Amino acid sequence: MVRDAERYKEEDDKQRDRLQAKNALESYAFNMKQTIEDDKLKDKISEDDRKSVLDKCNEIIQWIDGNQVSIMLCFLYALCYLLLSVKVLESQKN
Repeated sequence: MVRDAERYKEEDDKQRDRLQAKNALESYAFNMKQTIEDDKLKDKISEDDRKSVLDKCNEIIQWIDGNQVSIMLCFLYALCYLLLSVKVLESQKN
């Protein structure tokens, strides 16, 4: 019984970590999308850059919806991909 509890605890911990990673990615994508669509920022960001960020956010959100059982590293990779895409856009401005 103790052995089963340890095994289930390990599985529970892995599932919790996957969900936290998924939620972090999903939250970042939705927040970035909301920020980029804000009327106050529309004049400060070119339409091409805005479309590019929105496309990446939508791509990530669709990927999450289609890959609910993906492992934690895949979600973290996708988060890094989204962050790097935004950073590249920022560096091109400077």
